[in-house]
Amino acid sequence: MLFNHTITRFDFKEINTDQDLYLLSVKIDMFAGGGVNYVRGFCETCNLSGGFISPQDTVIFRQQPTIVRHWGGYVTAGAIARVYRLGKEKFNVTLFLNQGLTTMMEVPVQYTYNSGRGSIKMRVRGSGVGLLAAVPIRLKTFDKPLPPSQ
Repeated sequence: MLFNHTITRFDFKEINTDQDLYLLSVKIDMFAGGGVNYVRGFCETCNLSGGFISPQDTVIFRQQPTIVRHWGGYVTAGAIARVYRLGKEKFNVTLFLNQGLTTMMEVPVQYTYNSGRGSIKMRVRGSGVGLLAAVPIRLKTFDKPLPPSQ
């Protein structure tokens, strides 16, 4: 679940559609907000393991994840670049950053690095960076209401 608010909007080029039919207009919306993550259906009793071998090193690891909380909040911020042609949005690109606020999962990792052994505990908060490209699909266009006559 995500709630966000547009902070500011930049309009780089106004288009006179009578003269410049093929120019593109770009608008950038910057947004911030917050949301809630939910973890479900994860196999807590599963042992995840893997590794890789290179000419110099051998790394083998085993993981036993544990869910600390099923619910966790996050804050988000980003920008949406909207590209318009002839007054209609043709596509958009969104870049965003999510920062988790609480630890939702802990993953103790035991690893073997050549002949040495080690361990570390990773904490998962639901943070991440995303890039989204989209093409809007219009199913219906509604007429604008006429202003009241005087």
